[in-house]
Amino acid sequence: MANYCHALTLARDGRAEAVCFTPFNKKAMRLAHPAYDDEISFSAGVVGLDGPASEFNVLGGLWNARVTSHISLAEVAARITTEAVLRALRLTDSSMRGAGFERPRIAVAGLNPHAGDCGNFGREEIDAIEPAVEQARADAIATEGPFPADTVSFARKTARLTRCSRCTMTRVRSR
Repeated sequence: MANYCHALTLARDGRAEAVCFTPFNKKAMRLAHPAYDDEISFSAGVVGLDGPASEFNVLGGLWNARVTSHISLAEVAARITTEAVLRALRLTDSSMRGAGFERPRIAVAGLNPHAGDCGNFGREEIDAIEPAVEQARADAIATEGPFPADTVSFARKTARLTRCSRCTMTRVRSR
């Protein structure tokens, strides 16, 4: 952790352009630093970040962002709130713009099978995710969804997906 902390300090002070690392053993990290849940909060603390923080997995031009991280699957549904989804959408848009994307396009995955299938498999899409997507659009963030998680990555290749939105079928088109 000392080496990682030093690398973060160098980046914070402008003496390094990036810090790369492999996944941490969370148990060992919590034994060494009980106040931190994971490397995201640890990193934010070291660099003095006052605001939302997240991790992004990037492969080519495809970014994978998340609303929750490093919690058990049993806790995820309770953490999917409109505020949490909107915070993740705003952070993703801001981070991608900072990385040089002029107008990022964000496809949002649903939580439940078939993106809830209009409430048949859960209401998180209706109660939390859709309102966040609508608010993000009102804030000029180019976002669509929720899409079924097993097909959302297909949106990047085709830019056309059919989704259920308040039980009305809609078509998302390329821009």
